[in-house]
Amino acid sequence: MKACIGSLALLAVLGLPPLARSQSIKGVFLGTVTDSSQAAVPGAAVTVLNAANGATVFKGTTGPDGTYAAPAIPVGVYHLVFEAPGFKRTEIRGVELRVDERVRVNARLDPGIVTEQITVLGEGLGQLKTETSSMSEIINVAQMRNLPLPQGGRGDDVLNVLMLAAGVSAGGNGTRINAQQISVNGSRTLNTEIMVDGVSILSGTTGSITMMPSREAIREVKVLTSAYSAEYGRTSGGFVNAIVDSGTGEYHGALYENLRNEALNANNFFNNARRVARPRDRFHQFGGKLSGPLSIPKLYHGRDRSLFFFNYEGLRIKNPAAPISTLPDAAFRAGDFSASRVVVRDPLSAAPFAQNRIPESRLDPAARKIIALAPLPNSAGTPDTANGRLLNNYVNPQSVDEYINNYTGRYDHLAMEGRSRLFLRVTHYDQSRPAAALMPGPLNNERGPETQVGWQAALGYTHVLSPSLLLDLHFGLHKNDQIVVPPAVIPDPRAAFGIERAIGNAAPTINISGYRTLGLNTNTIRQQITNTFHYSGAVNWSTQRHVIKAGAQLRKNQFNVFNPGGGTTGIYNFNGEVTNLTGSANNPVNAMADFLLGAIQTASYKLPQPLTGRRNWNLGAFLQDDWKATPRLTLNLGLRYEYESPMVI
Repeated sequence: MKACIGSLALLAVLGLPPLARSQSIKGVFLGTVTDSSQAAVPGAAVTVLNAANGATVFKGTTGPDGTYAAPAIPVGVYHLVFEAPGFKRTEIRGVELRVDERVRVNARLDPGIVTEQITVLGEGLGQLKTETSSMSEIINVAQMRNLPLPQGGRGDDVLNVLMLAAGVSAGGNGTRINAQQISVNGSRTLNTEIMVDGVSILSGTTGSITMMPSREAIREVKVLTSAYSAEYGRTSGGFVNAIVDSGTGEYHGALYENLRNEALNANNFFNNARRVARPRDRFHQFGGKLSGPLSIPKLYHGRDRSLFFFNYEGLRIKNPAAPISTLPDAAFRAGDFSASRVVVRDPLSAAPFAQNRIPESRLDPAARKIIALAPLPNSAGTPDTANGRLLNNYVNPQSVDEYINNYTGRYDHLAMEGRSRLFLRVTHYDQSRPAAALMPGPLNNERGPETQVGWQAALGYTHVLSPSLLLDLHFGLHKNDQIVVPPAVIPDPRAAFGIERAIGNAAPTINISGYRTLGLNTNTIRQQITNTFHYSGAVNWSTQRHVIKAGAQLRKNQFNVFNPGGGTTGIYNFNGEVTNLTGSANNPVNAMADFLLGAIQTASYKLPQPLTGRRNWNLGAFLQDDWKATPRLTLNLGLRYEYESPMVI
């Protein structure tokens, strides 16, 4: 299916969002320079300096009406310097620029000589949004690092702070939101785009987040909820863009650790009752970061030109788990149902078995091999007097070990006195997410261990062609490889289970009514690879009353999946109809007897699905004009065209 979308937006006080996706990870300074009589000062020099390293990121002059615009400035804190012949030098210090923000900084020049200087503190500038009608919320680094966000280190804990933004709701629970169920202002779930440095980090199959850089590597997060500019497109919900931190002109480093250990916890009542020791319950989050100028002793010192930032964060978790199952005891496994009042019928003679016991010679060889692989009950359980057995009689206490390694590095370089800027950010992660085993051995019906390995990369280049014309280019890559394997690999299933097999080296799925399902989980063999490529380019043109941005964005999506589906190793169902006196189904005693006799009620087998690859691409072109119509009225005008290609498999 293909779609062509054109949108025209006039956004002054009230606006509608086109469709939300953006490559904008920078901001804009703009304003007017006047003298003490409020007359415009044309031709005044405007310089923007990075407060962290003193580097010059913009040089320009005011127009005939005294206005200026400094577009495509990276997020950070800046000093703005204004100079003109016959006036004192004015410096406004400490102005914070956030992602995709337009910050108005007006300056007044007083008569005097250039060597005289007036310094103004600008921390409060830009707090009131007068240049855009977009509805958004900035979540800064202090909020993320100082709040006790739960589930830290899992790669999506930063998303918990999204709930602080107006209009955002999500599924999940109070300690961890579900990224697949984020709704912004009532939009449908899965319609919210989540990006890091302008690169989507969503899975190609579920729409859920794969992995974010660690909280310590994030500078800020912006949540756009409505009235976006024309450079946003492709999805109709909200838009979340996180910006990775960068280096400064001085070296900075930090180490951190968060530790939890079962030695500080009390054992629970049920473990004490069974005389089971405390399970290992360990949460170990640790990491460090280093940033500063890139220097080579005696050869190169990049204090105000070449900056780096690196962060590593590790997570080691040992989660306590104690799954409970109902399994047959030794007597039932041997075909001895004499303790039960449920009569077991011999399907050959149609008469009950003597003493309600199945002769050993009648036990199916495959059934004997399979049931021998299941553990015996280890708990008193709950009496099931109607059937002469115990329910919930097997507990498998354990610690589930999970780990994450998350690496993020960023390099920034300035050249040509700030007229050219380059940045490169790379994130690599690997994660293991095992599930608690229902029982040891090949009959465990829980999914197998899941691993996730991925890369994210963002490359940006900005070049000032003239004081009023700027070129901005970006490339992004997101690669995520997710693999789920069986909990136990069986080299020779025929020998292990005594049944014929056509494919696979895992157990079949065996359903015996009233007992824990044995064998392979239907969702445990799969591999999913997401590859997303982003290309974008834009030209910014600043005039006396207009800040115009025109550009195009291309996104290529690749999703490769190998998911053979459930039933490829065979599904065998035993419901007790064969040995029940009246042919009734779902009695656990008769179901176990059917299994031991090899009396299958139904069986199925599915051909495995082949490896498939899905491909499509999205192209968007836009024109945005922010027009300062009067000193008190700004019009945000935008036009966007989009094309979404058909999905090709």
